Amino acid sequence: MYCSKCGAEVTSDAVFCWKCGARLVAAPAANPRPADGSLAVSLRPGPAIARESPHQLMAYQYEHSDDARATDLIKAASPVIAVVRALITSWNEPAMKAQLLGNAVKVGPGQYPEIHSIAEECAQILNIDFPDVFIKHSPYFNAMTFGVENPFVILHSALVDGFDREELHFIIGHEMGHIKSKHVLYLTTAYILTHQALSIGQRFLPIGQLLSVPARAALESWQRSAELTADRAGLIATQDLQVSLMALVKLAVGSRELASRLNFDEYLRQAEQAERHTLSGPVQTFENHPMVARRVRLLREWHGSPAYRALWPSRRAEDAVVDPEEREKVAGAVLERAMTHVRRGSSLAGMWLALGGDTSPIERALQDLETVVEEYADTQAGRRALLYRAAAEMHLRRPYEALIGFEGFVQRYPDDPPAAEALFHAARIYDQTLHDAEPARASYERLLKDYPGSPWAKEAKAALRRLGRTV
Repeated sequence: MYCSKCGAEVTSDAVFCWKCGARLVAAPAANPRPADGSLAVSLRPGPAIARESPHQLMAYQYEHSDDARATDLIKAASPVIAVVRALITSWNEPAMKAQLLGNAVKVGPGQYPEIHSIAEECAQILNIDFPDVFIKHSPYFNAMTFGVENPFVILHSALVDGFDREELHFIIGHEMGHIKSKHVLYLTTAYILTHQALSIGQRFLPIGQLLSVPARAALESWQRSAELTADRAGLIATQDLQVSLMALVKLAVGSRELASRLNFDEYLRQAEQAERHTLSGPVQTFENHPMVARRVRLLREWHGSPAYRALWPSRRAEDAVVDPEEREKVAGAVLERAMTHVRRGSSLAGMWLALGGDTSPIERALQDLETVVEEYADTQAGRRALLYRAAAEMHLRRPYEALIGFEGFVQRYPDDPPAAEALFHAARIYDQTLHDAEPARASYERLLKDYPGSPWAKEAKAALRRLGRTV
């Protein structure tokens, strides 16, 4: 059997754990995992599983779309963000840390080393600097994160007692997901822009209180989306869907003993009923966490998505060898994610960000496009990504990189309809950005010769006349 505190394997007749000294309590017998992959409830920690680290994981690769859109909007308020960052780092963060140092226990190599090792592994997988972790006395299953420059995670003592090692991977990974996405900074900024600004109006306008209602609802909606992003980070950290779902349900039940006897299939039926309820939407309007039933459903769906598979190098290799159809799906999912970033970068908020020097939506798109081009070049999505990558480089004012991409597309796929557009953009870069007339003329002439019926032929003729070449 295994120690419920640190996960060390002990003999069946042991009373105390040889590693951490905790008194041993016989764990309930593990239920076999059903063939359909549904949750097998078992609180035995079991041996640690081998986990994989995604290559240089970035938050945008798994963030919930609503969370991403809201974050982009708030980034446009960069002066307010700067003030909020200064307030948090100069006062709130050190004050709270001082309080924790005096009233909680800081986890480290010499203090609860088993929890410290879990946190270290989560930080490595999620590609963040290791934050401080504190255990605070509380009878409730809960955890939280705070801070910007030197963030830290707080675990309630009841949660540490009630969750096994693998479930703690999910909880700690979830909290580190908040750190990676800078949720503390952006949500605090949003709060100041909505609640605090509107509270001033409430003093002078009779309808001030009514004006704050939609602002509060929008902020709470964003917070719920941020939790969904963090749930995905928790799943990436633990890499076990069953463990992740069990951790979520245990938060809902609030009892280790009750969770050990949970009929998970029955709970899933309850969850479906909850989401179908006509009032499920309205009752969540002013909640800052989604219903657990919804979190369970959405995490299961995301785990089965091509976007989740695309995170793992080993699974991409499996797709390449075993299932070309699945490979096409994964490449398509990454490409669609890239195009979502492009659309966000082209929106009004994205334009404001670009004016301020923040081209992060397009940069994010470019990273995804690089992945598709390099790892799925033989797919339809890989072909399209080559063209879109060149367009993204052009948007970022990198003419030489864009030129290589457009000309490379024409060379590799001359019979593909977008080849005419790619050749036209290459000619325009020579003509209007690099001011190199000879290759510009050559590209325009090739366009007229190879693609005379394309929509770009008319513009190519006009450009040649302007360059002094008779058409």
